[in-house]
Amino acid sequence: MNHFFAQNPGKNMPPFLAVIPLLAFLGSASALAETQHRAQAKAIYQAYLDRHGGAAAALAAAPPDLGTHLQACQACHGPDGNSIHVKIPSLAEQNPRYLIEQLLTFQDRKRQPSIMHAYADALDNDQMAAMALQFAALPRRLTVKPDPDKAQAGEALYQALCRHCHGSDGTGAGEVYANLRAQRADYLALSLHRFQGTGIGRSSHEMALATRGLSAAEIESLAHYLAGL
Repeated sequence: MNHFFAQNPGKNMPPFLAVIPLLAFLGSASALAETQHRAQAKAIYQAYLDRHGGAAAALAAAPPDLGTHLQACQACHGPDGNSIHVKIPSLAEQNPRYLIEQLLTFQDRKRQPSIMHAYADALDNDQMAAMALQFAALPRRLTVKPDPDKAQAGEALYQALCRHCHGSDGTGAGEVYANLRAQRADYLALSLHRFQGTGIGRSSHEMALATRGLSAAEIESLAHYLAGL
């Protein structure tokens, strides 16, 4: 149909038809950015392991000195990686490749909050990998008790929408996807709204599709179910 209007410039394309190619382009651009960041994160992580000749657990146990970089992260995300601040995620036990990918999105200004841009910019590839390994080695614990009624309602939704990527236990498949187990419910709900485009600061082609059509109540249920795992 676009071809018809291109060949007949005297015809006015209805506005809703003009939007369709734009939406398709934006979706493909978002998916391409995700693929690039994910591949880059994998390369950074593997290069770090190869260069230091050790397994992830050994490197986490004897990390390089990250100094003020680590202290800056701990100020908001907790000294043990478990956040006690509203709508700020816990990083303990987070999959390292996923965490590196998120730092890359902050560096490229593809994710908010903007306060994270400067912190991410200050890290080189080795520091990102070292930081991710350190947080991955810390055990995650609940810092906010989930609502049991909401959690029960969220289980079926999780199994239908989220299990394929985040696993039956919420820990994330193959270190590529986020470990959501025992994450703060307020942070999870905020992120899901942002993926829907009803908040500011997160762009993911995969998550936009997964969350499309979820109501606010369903989002709350999913968040509390994950927090309770």
